[in-house]
This record gives sequence, structure tokens and C-alpha cells, in this order.
Amino acid sequence: MWLAGFGLGFLSKPYIISMPKPKSLKVFWGDASKLPGTEIIKAFENATNIKVEAMFSGAGPLLSALEISKSGDLYLGIGTLYEMETALNKNLVDPLSLRIIAYLVPAIIVQKGNPKHITSLEDLVRPDVKLCLTDPSYGVGLFVRKLLEHNGLWSKVEGRFVQAKSGADAVANVILGSVDATVSWHVFYYWNRDKIDIVWIDPSKIPEVSIITAAMTIYTQDRVLSEIFLDFVANSQVAKEIFAKYGYIATVEQGVKFTPYNESQWNRWIENAKEKIKALIGGSQSHGIFSQELGMATMQKLTNLSLNYIYSATSTIWRLSSPVYCERIAQTISSLTKVRSFLEW
Repeated sequence: MWLAGFGLGFLSKPYIISMPKPKSLKVFWGDASKLPGTEIIKAFENATNIKVEAMFSGAGPLLSALEISKSGDLYLGIGTLYEMETALNKNLVDPLSLRIIAYLVPAIIVQKGNPKHITSLEDLVRPDVKLCLTDPSYGVGLFVRKLLEHNGLWSKVEGRFVQAKSGADAVANVILGSVDATVSWHVFYYWNRDKIDIVWIDPSKIPEVSIITAAMTIYTQDRVLSEIFLDFVANSQVAKEIFAKYGYIATVEQGVKFTPYNESQWNRWIENAKEKIKALIGGSQSHGIFSQELGMATMQKLTNLSLNYIYSATSTIWRLSSPVYCERIAQTISSLTKVRSFLEW
């Protein structure tokens, strides 16, 4: 009787099993790609049940936030290379994780119908044209300043333009009609094509395209999960289609499709951009920043590692045969299995 009573007491005793918190990531994402970034994050979360907390902001403020907080898993989506280079120099991101996501070209954004008949960069210095630009010390503002300097125009507009906080804000001013034009990324036209028009700049006046990059921070607490999300953003077909929907350029073919510039021009721009990235990280070709195949192989290895870890770590809990806990474990494993399914892009 005593043994039976002991057995029943043992079986009915409540067991408190500490389950791991749901996996999550914190990312610093640039405003230059906020629209596709929001959709990509949502797609990743829906497919994996992994929460991605994103801070969106301009390039300069975002870099400051990363440096001050000393936290976060990824720094990505920035419209220019300047801030990523600074992040590398300050040892805030891992150079081995650096990826190219897409390319941007500068363009003149004007009011719908182009009432001021702006056709070139030179028209922006006309006294009847009210110009809006962003802070010329970082991000798109710095890129545009260098573009205008290259064409001998910066001194003619310096101090006489309305300053906006971001490229998106500058475009918003054009839409509202408070200014006549801005110089910003071509994608803003694809974001608002029913509200604005675009004036493409003569390619001979554009010395280089801008590079949107992504990298893992040195503060990440989960390198496996960070690498999975990084490769999803840079290599998955899901992310590529979302970026393309908004006019972001990842290939020469897309450059020809989304802009009036020819294949030869895009080949030169993209090759120059790749060489710039290689020089930035020391010229190594073993990092896989341009290799989708290596990214896929890395993701396969990391996802298998995650799955194997979950199966191993939870094997004793399975033996308790608790339907509630078994269901929660199954959901976790299912989430990581879905991540692995992204390899079929």
C-alpha cells in the first residue's frame, strides 16, 4: 500500500520545467530600406515564429544608437557605405559577416508633372528651384554632397536648401509641395510613383552607386540565429522578391530593368562596388559576401546545428510525456524546420 501510495503521489506531483524563452533578435535597420525591411521581417517572423525587434532610423543616428547601447544582433539596410565603414573601424560589427544586399542610384525627385521642368543636376542651382536635401554629414546627404562636389555644384547650393532629417522626409516635402525637388535614392520614386516624378541623372555624372550592406554586430548573443536571419535577408528568394518589388537592385539585370542605364554601365558600377567592399575588409575572397552558394551552405550547417541542439537538449523532457510541454517543444522544432525550408529558394 505504501509503495502504491508513493507511486501515485509521484505521478501526481506537479513538475516545474523551465522552458527556454522564445528566440528573438534585435536589429538596427536603416530608413533607406525600411519599406522592404518591414515586409522581410514580417515574412521571417511568420515562417519561423522568431521575433525580430527592429529599430529603424537614419544612418547616422542608427550608428550612434548601436555604439551607445552596445547591444543588438545585426546592423543592416543602411543606404550608404560610410556608416558601415565607421562601424567596422570602431569594431562594432564582424567583418567576416559583411554582405551586400542591394545597390542604389541617386536621382532627382520632383513634384508630379515636374512643373519646374527640371532635367538635370544643373537645374537645381536655378534661383526659382526650391531644393531640399538631408544632413550632408552622413548617409544619403553625404552621398549627395559628394555627387554635387564631383560635378562642381555643391558650392552653388550649399546653405540655400531646406534640410530634412532623412531621404524619406525630403521626398515627403516634395509630395507636399513645400519644395520643388530633392536628390535622393531612386527607390523613393517606386515607393511613391503616383505622387512624384523622377529625373534620371546622366550616368557620366554619377561616379559610383551606393551599396546597401548588412553585418552581424559584435554584441550578438546568438550567432547561429543571427547568421540564419542575415542569410535570409541577403540570399533568400523571399527577400529578393520583396526588394525587387520596390525597385532595389541586386543584379545587373535588375539595374537595367529598374533604371535607364545600360548593362555595361551597371557592370562597371557593380564591379567597382564589389572591389570597394573587398578593400574595406582587407581583400579576402573567402568571406562569401558575394557567394549565394556559400551563404546557403552556411545556412544549412547552422540550421542543422540548431535542430540538433533542440532535439538533444529536450530529449529528457520528451520522456516525461507531458502533452503541454511536448506540444511547445514540437512548435519550436517546427519553427527551425521551417527556417531550413528556406534553403529551397
